[in-house]
Amino acid sequence: MSETGASARSALGARLRTARERAGLTLLQAAERLHVDPRIIEAIETGDLETLGAAVYARGHIRRYAELVGESVSEMHDLYAASVESIAPPDLTKVPHAARRSTPGALVVPGTVLLIGFAVVGTVWWVLNNVREPASAPQEAASAASTADQSVAVTADTAVPGSGAISVVADAGTASATDVAPAATSATTAEPAAARTASESEGAALASRPAQPARPVELRFRFAEDCWIEVYDVNGRQLLFGLGMAGTSRTARGAPPLRVVLGNAAGVTVEVDGTEAVIPRAARRGRAARFSVGETGELAEMRAGPMGAVN
Repeated sequence: MSETGASARSALGARLRTARERAGLTLLQAAERLHVDPRIIEAIETGDLETLGAAVYARGHIRRYAELVGESVSEMHDLYAASVESIAPPDLTKVPHAARRSTPGALVVPGTVLLIGFAVVGTVWWVLNNVREPASAPQEAASAASTADQSVAVTADTAVPGSGAISVVADAGTASATDVAPAATSATTAEPAAARTASESEGAALASRPAQPARPVELRFRFAEDCWIEVYDVNGRQLLFGLGMAGTSRTARGAPPLRVVLGNAAGVTVEVDGTEAVIPRAARRGRAARFSVGETGELAEMRAGPMGAVN
């Protein structure tokens, strides 16, 4: 960053901080009146303007802050513009372009002929394979019928006189055994099928049952010092939002996981369902802390999203 840009950032932050103190506002009070995270005010006053995001968001935060503390909005925007280093836009006229490849027209006709040839050969092959097989089926059926007739004739010619009744009984017994076998097999197969159907019905009934909602968790915050606080439930519904004054306490109850943001974590005691909890070290960022509270009451680090948002 250039020396001019650094000087402009310092002047911007110093003027706004002086105006805030002259107005008798603390950093947390200014953040509450602007309805923003206290870190936004801190970033403007320390010159950490990249934290504010794109230029349109940075200008908006600076304008609202200047109006709150009675500073000149135009002068603050001029200082912001001087603090941003300009980057020359790329020269789009020098972007290389791929050379166009010409397609010879002589290849179109041979390619088309080749595709038509493949289509004709495939059609002929399909017709031959699908017409020849049905035609052979009647011949096989006729051959099987002829063989059966010859077998019956041979049996009748070679039968010994007086044994016709025995032959008939034997044939009837054979036929009965043959007919009963498929029926028994069908009954045996039906039992596992019925069992599978019942199991699938039970599984579908279990899947259709509505999920049990999570048990609500109750948080209680005791403030030894002033502290900005935000609490959201699992659906993003805002449960607490504002400044907790020293010597007071506030309670929030909702479906977990609950998401909590504290601006001055050292001055707050957290209780989960009546039991005091310890804020994880990994969840602390300077004086602030961002953490989540699960259904069992455990506290875990919550990663920070874009400025002003809660993930």
